[in-house]
Amino acid sequence: PYYDTGSDLPDREKQERLCKYVSGVHVDYSGFYGPNGDCPAAAILPLTNQRSPVKSEINSMVADGGTNIHGGTIWGWRVLSPGSPFTEGRDYDTATYKVIIMMTDGENTFYPDGSMNGSSLYSAYGFLYNNRLGSMSDSTSTLQAEMDTKTLATCTNAKNEGVEIYTIGLQPPNTKTQTMLTNCATDASHAYFPSDPSQLDSVFSDIATKISKLRLAQ
Repeated sequence: PYYDTGSDLPDREKQERLCKYVSGVHVDYSGFYGPNGDCPAAAILPLTNQRSPVKSEINSMVADGGTNIHGGTIWGWRVLSPGSPFTEGRDYDTATYKVIIMMTDGENTFYPDGSMNGSSLYSAYGFLYNNRLGSMSDSTSTLQAEMDTKTLATCTNAKNEGVEIYTIGLQPPNTKTQTMLTNCATDASHAYFPSDPSQLDSVFSDIATKISKLRLAQ
C-alpha cells in the first residue's frame, strides 16, 4: 500500500514516498505491509553455551507468515560464521565443529499477484518488482523453484566451509522439497522426514548422538 496525498503523482512514486512511514501521516492497514511488516519481533539469539536463553527463545516462538527455508538457512550459517553481524563464531580454520540443523514443516513459498509490486507481501527479497529473487515471473512454482535453488546454493557454500548440515522435513513436504532438503544435507543419512511431530524427539536424539560421537572421535 502507499500513502495517497491526493496529488496526481504516478502510483510508483506514491509507493516509494517515505512519508507513509511517518507517524500521524500514514494510513493504517491490517496485515503484513511495508518493509518490516513480516519481520520477527525478536532478534536472532547469538551463539551461547547457556541452555536457559535458548529454551526461552524456542518457547516464545510463534508460527506466522509464509515459509522461507532459504532465509532460515542463511541466517543459521551467519550465526556460525566468524564475520559480522554475528562475531561469536570461531574462524573456520580452527578446531571447531560447526553444525546446522535445518527444520521445516513446509515448502519455500512466495506470493505473486497482479499489483504493480508483483507480490502481495514485502518479503526477504523485497517485492517481486525489486527483482532480487532471480525471476520476475508471476508463476508461483517458478518463484518457489528460485527459492529452492538459492537454498541449495547456501547449503553448498556452507558445506564447502566445513559446516555439517542436518535437515528435517516434518510431515514430509512435497517431493521437490524433500529432494532439496536431502541435497542440502551433508549426505542422505543427515536428512530426516518424520511423519508426525511426536517423532521429533527420536530424530533430535539421533542427531545428538551422531554429533557427540564425532566430537569424541575428533
